[in-house]
Amino acid sequence: MNLTIIDGHNLFFRALYRSPRTITTPSGTPVNAVCHFLTTFVRMVRRYPKNQVFVVFDSKTGADAKKAIFPNYKARNHKPPEGSFEQLGHIQKILDLMNVKWCEHPDYEGDDVIASLADYWIQQHLGRVYIFSDDFDFIQIMSHKIIPCLGGHGFQRLTPAAVYEKYGIQPRQFLDLCTLHPQKSSQPGSHRIPVDVVRDLLARFDTFKNIYRHLDEIAEPWADILRQRRPWLRTIRRFLTMNRHIPISEIADMPLPDVDMGLIRQPTTYYLKKLDL
Repeated sequence: MNLTIIDGHNLFFRALYRSPRTITTPSGTPVNAVCHFLTTFVRMVRRYPKNQVFVVFDSKTGADAKKAIFPNYKARNHKPPEGSFEQLGHIQKILDLMNVKWCEHPDYEGDDVIASLADYWIQQHLGRVYIFSDDFDFIQIMSHKIIPCLGGHGFQRLTPAAVYEKYGIQPRQFLDLCTLHPQKSSQPGSHRIPVDVVRDLLARFDTFKNIYRHLDEIAEPWADILRQRRPWLRTIRRFLTMNRHIPISEIADMPLPDVDMGLIRQPTTYYLKKLDL
C-alpha cells in the first residue's frame, strides 16, 4: 500500500494567499482558505486514489528548538491576516469528519514529521511515499520510493532530471547545495560563495565532506572562505538536515484507515454545514 503525505501547513498558506477573503459563509465567516484547501486536497487524493493518506501540520512550538539556535529563523515569513488560523481549525475538524488522519508534533516541525513517517513507511516495506508540498526541501529525502510532488503546475512528480535542470545537481547533493548556498530567505547561512561556484565544486568533488578533503585543489578565495567557515557550515548543515528518526509512535497509530472516497467527494458546503458555519 502506497502513502500520500500532504504538507498541511504548506497547503493551508497556499490556500490562504491564493483565494480572496471575500469568500465567506452567509453569516460573514471567512472560509476562503477552507474552500481552496479542500479543493486542492481532493485533487491530491484523487491523483492516487488507492493510497492511504496522512496530513501533517506545523505546531505552534515545533520550530522552537531551531529558533533557539537561530533566533531569526522564519522571521521574514509574512504574518497571515488576523483570524486566519480559525480557518485552520475548521480544516482540521473537516479532516476528522472525512476520517483522514492528521497530526502536529509539539517538538518538531512538520517537515521532520513527514521525513520520519516517509522513512518508516519505506523501512517497513509498505510501499512508495508521495509527498505533496511546495517545499523543495523534500528533495533531500527524495529516492525512487520517496517521491516529492511539488506545486507550481498541478503538483507534478519530481524527477532527478527535473532537479538537475533546475539546480544543476543530483537530488542527493541538494542538502550540500543548500548548506553552501541557501536557497530560501528563511534559511540561515551566507551567500558569499556564488551558486555557480558551489555547483562546480559539487560536480568535481561530489559531496560537502569531499570538498573539504580537497581544499588544496580549490582556487582562492573560495578555499580560504571554506576553511574559515567550516564550523559554521557544519552547524548550518545539521540545521538544514531533516530529522528522519522521530519514533512513529509519536506521529501516528498504524495502520492508517483506508480512504473513504464517498466522504472525500462531499462538497465543501456539506462540511461547512456540519460545523455550523
